[in-house]
Amino acid sequence: ENVRYSHHYSYRRDKDGHVRQLLLVDVLCGRTYEMGETLDRGSTRCNRAWLRENGYDSVRGGPHRPTLKGQGADDSFVNVV
Repeated sequence: ENVRYSHHYSYRRDKDGHVRQLLLVDVLCGRTYEMGETLDRGSTRCNRAWLRENGYDSVRGGPHRPTLKGQGADDSFVNVV
């Protein structure tokens, strides 16, 4: 995976935004629901209750771009645990 998507949402340590911080973690995701490029704006499937009832522990979607779905500049997969 890459961190291109998160570049737009990174924490900026200085006033000019030249110094950024990114937290890298190694996480066990359990059974993952694969969303692909589908957006679930109504949270019908991408919510804790639905995931638990259907035996999922996390969600993986993408590739997505900041403010857009699908492949392109700064795309990356998004994992929600």
